[in-house]
Amino acid sequence: MQTLRAAWVCVIVGIICAGVMAQTPATVVDVSSSDPGAYYSTDALVDGQAGLTAKCWRSAPDGAMPQWITFAPAGAPATISGITINPYTGYPDLAGTFWPKDVVVHVIPSPEAAPVEVARETLDPGKDPKTIQFPPTEAVQVKLEVLSVQGGGNVVEISEVSAGVAPAPPAEEAPPVEGGAPPAEGPATAPPAEETPPPAGGPATAPPAEET
Repeated sequence: MQTLRAAWVCVIVGIICAGVMAQTPATVVDVSSSDPGAYYSTDALVDGQAGLTAKCWRSAPDGAMPQWITFAPAGAPATISGITINPYTGYPDLAGTFWPKDVVVHVIPSPEAAPVEVARETLDPGKDPKTIQFPPTEAVQVKLEVLSVQGGGNVVEISEVSAGVAPAPPAEEAPPVEGGAPPAEGPATAPPAEETPPPAGGPATAPPAEET
């Protein structure tokens, strides 16, 4: 499982991140169910309001699992490679019972296209934002499907969902050689030819030719 803290190079939906110019805010397209309570705002689910002391979205208590949220990323169509789920709503009385556990991420690459599954993960408990990464893909919409919640039951609560480009891992450097770098080697040279020692008694001479 590759769940990371939310660290984006491009866009955290609805805000400026890492010097990138603000884009059109994300918009919710469809939600499977929503609690009609006054504190629950579907719009706040994708507009950068994570961490507010308000319940941004909560599914209806009589809804059936799975629950899902479909939204258009900022600047859609856009190339994305990750989705961040911020489960914490800011309410101190919530212990994470309603936070997502098993989730599936679908990307809708073009209008009228069917959703394509790009990631499926079991999230660790805890209030920290969790990023799910997948290969870069074009998206006009993203569908997050929640299969189960940390405390069981059928009520899902999320502070914010966002999509963007996850940071590339740093390039690995070769480890240094112990004792410093080895000396540069010059061009290879052939070893000197070995001389055959003369036989004992001096060099051999041919006998004189006989005269007729």
